[in-house]
Amino acid sequence: MTLPAPDSEVFSCDVYISEEERAVVNGDLVPEAEDVPVHEAVLNLLHDYARERNTVVRAAVNDRSSAESFLLDVLPDGSSRLSTPSDDLLAPTASPAPHDAALPPALADRVTTIQRQARADRFDQALLLATALREYLTGRHEAAHPYALEARALEAYLAHLCGIPRQATLLALAVARVRCQHADPRAADDVARATAAWSLLEDEQPVLAHGTELLNMWQRLGDQGLLPDAHAPLVRYVAGRMHTPRAGAAQTP
Repeated sequence: MTLPAPDSEVFSCDVYISEEERAVVNGDLVPEAEDVPVHEAVLNLLHDYARERNTVVRAAVNDRSSAESFLLDVLPDGSSRLSTPSDDLLAPTASPAPHDAALPPALADRVTTIQRQARADRFDQALLLATALREYLTGRHEAAHPYALEARALEAYLAHLCGIPRQATLLALAVARVRCQHADPRAADDVARATAAWSLLEDEQPVLAHGTELLNMWQRLGDQGLLPDAHAPLVRYVAGRMHTPRAGAAQTP
Protein backbone atom coordinates (compact mmCIF):
# COMPACT_ATOMS: atom_id res chain seq x y z
CA MET A 1 0.00 0.00 0.00
CA THR A 2 1.37 3.45 -0.93
CA LEU A 3 1.79 5.79 2.02
CA PRO A 4 1.92 9.59 1.75
CA ALA A 5 5.09 11.62 2.04
CA PRO A 6 6.11 12.38 5.63
CA ASP A 7 5.12 16.04 5.34
CA SER A 8 1.57 15.28 4.22
CA GLU A 9 -1.01 16.86 6.50
CA VAL A 10 -3.62 14.17 5.95
CA PHE A 11 -3.42 10.60 4.67
CA SER A 12 -6.76 9.84 3.01
CA CYS A 13 -7.94 6.26 2.65
CA ASP A 14 -11.15 4.33 2.11
CA VAL A 15 -12.48 1.60 4.39
CA TYR A 16 -15.08 -0.96 3.39
CA ILE A 17 -16.64 -3.32 5.92
CA SER A 18 -18.94 -5.99 4.51
CA GLU A 19 -22.18 -7.25 6.05
CA GLU A 20 -20.18 -10.31 7.10
CA GLU A 21 -17.76 -7.97 8.95
CA ARG A 22 -14.79 -8.45 6.67
CA ALA A 23 -12.76 -5.34 5.96
CA VAL A 24 -10.78 -3.78 3.12
CA VAL A 25 -8.59 -0.69 3.53
CA ASN A 26 -7.37 1.03 0.36
CA GLY A 27 -7.79 -2.16 -1.62
CA ASP A 28 -6.02 -4.41 0.88
CA LEU A 29 -7.71 -7.08 2.96
CA VAL A 30 -7.51 -6.50 6.69
CA PRO A 31 -6.21 -9.72 8.27
CA GLU A 32 -8.75 -11.45 10.44
CA ALA A 33 -7.49 -12.10 13.97
CA GLU A 34 -9.13 -14.36 16.49
CA ASP A 35 -10.90 -12.48 19.32
CA VAL A 36 -10.30 -9.10 17.61
CA PRO A 37 -13.52 -7.49 16.28
CA VAL A 38 -13.25 -6.16 12.75
CA HIS A 39 -13.86 -2.56 13.79
CA GLU A 40 -11.04 -2.75 16.33
CA ALA A 41 -8.74 -4.31 13.73
CA VAL A 42 -9.48 -1.49 11.28
CA LEU A 43 -8.94 1.18 13.93
CA ASN A 44 -5.63 -0.41 14.95
CA LEU A 45 -4.48 -0.43 11.33
CA LEU A 46 -5.44 3.22 10.82
CA HIS A 47 -3.58 4.13 14.01
CA ASP A 48 -0.50 2.34 12.69
CA TYR A 49 -0.64 4.44 9.51
CA ALA A 50 -1.02 7.65 11.52
CA ARG A 51 1.83 6.79 13.87
CA GLU A 52 4.19 5.65 11.11
CA ARG A 53 3.65 8.83 9.09
CA ASN A 54 3.12 11.17 12.04
CA THR A 55 0.07 12.54 10.33
CA VAL A 56 -3.72 12.48 10.55
CA VAL A 57 -5.40 9.59 8.76
CA ARG A 58 -8.79 10.52 7.31
CA ALA A 59 -10.77 7.41 6.50
CA ALA A 60 -13.96 7.38 4.43
CA VAL A 61 -15.72 4.46 6.09
CA ASN A 62 -18.45 2.50 4.31
CA ASP A 63 -19.70 0.10 6.98
CA ARG A 64 -22.27 -2.26 5.49
CA SER A 65 -22.46 -4.24 8.72
CA SER A 66 -24.13 -1.29 10.43
CA ALA A 67 -25.45 0.51 7.33
CA GLU A 68 -23.36 3.59 8.15
CA SER A 69 -21.00 5.81 6.18
CA PHE A 70 -18.82 8.45 7.79
CA LEU A 71 -15.43 10.15 7.82
CA LEU A 72 -13.10 9.24 10.65
CA ASP A 73 -9.90 11.05 11.61
CA VAL A 74 -7.28 8.99 13.44
CA LEU A 75 -4.35 10.82 15.06
CA PRO A 76 -0.82 9.58 15.74
CA ASP A 77 -1.52 9.50 19.49
CA GLY A 78 -4.23 6.91 18.91
CA SER A 79 -7.20 9.20 19.43
CA SER A 80 -9.94 9.39 16.83
CA ARG A 81 -12.84 11.66 15.99
CA LEU A 82 -15.61 11.91 13.45
CA SER A 83 -14.79 14.39 10.71
CA THR A 84 -17.32 16.73 9.14
CA PRO A 85 -17.03 16.50 5.35
CA SER A 86 -17.00 19.64 3.25
CA ASP A 87 -19.50 20.08 0.44
CA ASP A 88 -16.92 19.23 -2.21
CA LEU A 89 -16.23 15.92 -0.53
CA LEU A 90 -19.91 15.05 -0.47
CA ALA A 91 -20.38 15.77 -4.15
CA PRO A 92 -19.44 12.90 -6.45
CA THR A 93 -16.98 13.54 -9.24
CA ALA A 94 -19.23 13.04 -12.25
CA SER A 95 -16.82 13.79 -15.09
CA PRO A 96 -16.71 10.66 -17.25
CA ALA A 97 -13.46 9.02 -18.27
CA PRO A 98 -12.96 8.02 -21.90
CA HIS A 99 -13.86 4.40 -22.61
CA ASP A 100 -10.28 3.62 -23.62
CA ALA A 101 -8.63 5.62 -20.83
CA ALA A 102 -6.02 3.78 -18.82
CA LEU A 103 -6.80 3.30 -15.15
CA PRO A 104 -4.90 5.54 -12.75
CA PRO A 105 -1.99 3.60 -11.19
CA ALA A 106 -3.66 3.28 -7.78
CA LEU A 107 -6.79 1.74 -9.31
CA ALA A 108 -4.78 -0.45 -11.66
CA ASP A 109 -2.91 -1.82 -8.65
CA ARG A 110 -6.18 -2.70 -6.95
CA VAL A 111 -7.47 -4.50 -10.04
CA THR A 112 -4.21 -6.41 -10.29
CA THR A 113 -4.57 -7.50 -6.67
CA ILE A 114 -8.11 -8.72 -7.37
CA GLN A 115 -6.97 -10.65 -10.42
CA ARG A 116 -4.13 -12.21 -8.45
CA GLN A 117 -6.58 -13.44 -5.81
CA ALA A 118 -8.85 -14.88 -8.50
CA ARG A 119 -6.00 -16.66 -10.28
CA ALA A 120 -5.14 -18.27 -6.95
CA ASP A 121 -8.76 -19.52 -6.71
CA ARG A 122 -9.40 -17.24 -3.72
CA PHE A 123 -12.69 -16.14 -5.24
CA ASP A 124 -14.31 -15.04 -1.97
CA GLN A 125 -11.46 -12.67 -1.21
CA ALA A 126 -11.37 -11.40 -4.79
CA LEU A 127 -15.12 -10.71 -4.65
CA LEU A 128 -14.76 -8.80 -1.37
CA LEU A 129 -11.99 -6.65 -2.87
CA ALA A 130 -14.03 -6.04 -6.03
CA THR A 131 -17.09 -5.02 -4.00
CA ALA A 132 -14.97 -2.59 -1.98
CA LEU A 133 -13.54 -1.12 -5.17
CA ARG A 134 -16.97 -0.73 -6.76
CA GLU A 135 -18.36 0.93 -3.62
CA TYR A 136 -15.39 3.29 -3.54
CA LEU A 137 -15.68 4.27 -7.19
CA THR A 138 -19.46 4.66 -7.05
CA GLY A 139 -19.12 6.98 -4.05
CA ARG A 140 -16.23 8.87 -5.60
CA HIS A 141 -17.78 9.28 -9.02
CA GLU A 142 -21.22 7.87 -9.87
CA ALA A 143 -22.70 4.49 -10.72
CA ALA A 144 -22.56 5.17 -14.48
CA HIS A 145 -18.94 6.33 -14.50
CA PRO A 146 -16.80 4.07 -16.73
CA TYR A 147 -14.50 3.09 -13.85
CA ALA A 148 -17.45 2.20 -11.61
CA LEU A 149 -19.07 0.20 -14.42
CA GLU A 150 -15.91 -1.80 -15.05
CA ALA A 151 -15.60 -2.52 -11.32
CA ARG A 152 -19.22 -3.69 -11.22
CA ALA A 153 -18.66 -5.94 -14.24
CA LEU A 154 -15.64 -7.47 -12.52
CA GLU A 155 -17.67 -7.93 -9.35
CA ALA A 156 -20.41 -9.69 -11.33
CA TYR A 157 -17.91 -12.10 -12.86
CA LEU A 158 -16.43 -12.92 -9.45
CA ALA A 159 -19.91 -13.44 -7.96
CA HIS A 160 -20.46 -15.96 -10.76
CA LEU A 161 -17.20 -17.72 -9.89
CA CYS A 162 -18.27 -17.78 -6.24
CA GLY A 163 -21.50 -19.54 -7.20
CA ILE A 164 -23.81 -16.66 -6.28
CA PRO A 165 -26.02 -16.40 -9.40
CA ARG A 166 -28.53 -13.92 -7.95
CA GLN A 167 -25.80 -11.42 -7.09
CA ALA A 168 -24.05 -12.02 -10.41
CA THR A 169 -27.32 -11.43 -12.27
CA LEU A 170 -28.13 -8.19 -10.47
CA LEU A 171 -24.65 -6.79 -10.98
CA ALA A 172 -24.44 -7.80 -14.63
CA LEU A 173 -27.90 -6.36 -15.31
CA ALA A 174 -26.86 -3.06 -13.74
CA VAL A 175 -23.92 -2.77 -16.14
CA ALA A 176 -26.00 -3.83 -19.14
CA ARG A 177 -28.77 -1.40 -18.22
CA VAL A 178 -26.50 1.64 -18.24
CA ARG A 179 -24.77 0.70 -21.48
CA CYS A 180 -28.07 -0.03 -23.22
CA GLN A 181 -29.33 3.40 -22.19
CA HIS A 182 -26.26 4.99 -23.77
CA ALA A 183 -26.31 2.82 -26.92
CA ASP A 184 -22.85 1.62 -26.01
CA PRO A 185 -21.49 -0.88 -28.58
CA ARG A 186 -20.43 -3.11 -25.68
CA ALA A 187 -24.00 -3.40 -24.41
CA ALA A 188 -24.82 -6.59 -26.34
CA ASP A 189 -21.95 -8.47 -24.71
CA ASP A 190 -23.01 -7.13 -21.30
CA VAL A 191 -26.57 -8.39 -21.85
CA ALA A 192 -25.14 -11.74 -22.93
CA ARG A 193 -23.15 -11.96 -19.67
CA ALA A 194 -26.25 -11.02 -17.70
CA THR A 195 -28.14 -13.76 -19.55
CA ALA A 196 -25.50 -16.32 -18.61
CA ALA A 197 -25.86 -15.40 -14.93
CA TRP A 198 -29.68 -15.37 -15.20
CA SER A 199 -29.66 -18.86 -16.72
CA LEU A 200 -28.45 -20.22 -13.35
CA LEU A 201 -31.36 -18.78 -11.35
CA GLU A 202 -33.90 -21.30 -10.13
CA ASP A 203 -36.62 -19.33 -8.32
CA GLU A 204 -39.53 -18.50 -10.58
CA GLN A 205 -40.04 -14.89 -9.46
CA PRO A 206 -36.51 -13.60 -10.25
CA VAL A 207 -36.44 -15.70 -13.42
CA LEU A 208 -39.56 -13.92 -14.68
CA ALA A 209 -38.65 -10.45 -13.42
CA HIS A 210 -35.10 -10.41 -14.74
CA GLY A 211 -36.04 -12.32 -17.87
CA THR A 212 -38.52 -9.59 -18.77
CA GLU A 213 -35.78 -6.97 -18.42
CA LEU A 214 -33.42 -9.03 -20.55
CA LEU A 215 -35.99 -9.30 -23.34
CA ASN A 216 -36.57 -5.55 -23.16
CA MET A 217 -32.82 -4.95 -23.44
CA TRP A 218 -32.53 -7.26 -26.43
CA GLN A 219 -35.43 -5.43 -28.07
CA ARG A 220 -33.83 -2.07 -27.41
CA LEU A 221 -30.52 -3.22 -28.84
CA GLY A 222 -32.32 -4.52 -31.92
CA ASP A 223 -34.04 -1.16 -32.41
CA GLN A 224 -30.65 0.56 -32.12
CA GLY A 225 -29.02 -1.78 -34.61
CA LEU A 226 -26.69 -3.09 -31.91
CA LEU A 227 -27.89 -6.70 -31.77
CA PRO A 228 -25.35 -9.02 -33.43
CA ASP A 229 -26.72 -12.00 -35.32
CA ALA A 230 -24.64 -14.28 -33.10
CA HIS A 231 -26.76 -13.24 -30.10
CA ALA A 232 -30.07 -14.35 -31.66
CA PRO A 233 -29.92 -17.79 -29.95
CA LEU A 234 -29.65 -16.06 -26.57
CA VAL A 235 -32.77 -14.02 -27.30
CA ARG A 236 -34.66 -17.19 -28.23
CA TYR A 237 -33.36 -18.94 -25.12
CA VAL A 238 -34.60 -16.16 -22.80
CA ALA A 239 -37.98 -16.02 -24.53
CA GLY A 240 -38.34 -19.80 -24.34
CA ARG A 241 -37.40 -20.03 -20.70
CA MET A 242 -39.84 -17.28 -19.82
CA HIS A 243 -42.61 -19.65 -20.94
CA THR A 244 -41.26 -22.47 -18.78
CA PRO A 245 -39.73 -20.74 -15.71
CA ARG A 246 -40.11 -23.83 -13.55
CA ALA A 247 -37.55 -25.60 -15.66
CA GLY A 248 -35.03 -23.93 -13.37
CA ALA A 249 -31.38 -23.91 -14.37
CA ALA A 250 -31.42 -27.30 -16.06
CA GLN A 251 -31.12 -25.79 -19.54
CA THR A 252 -28.40 -23.29 -20.36
CA PRO A 253 -27.94 -21.14 -23.43
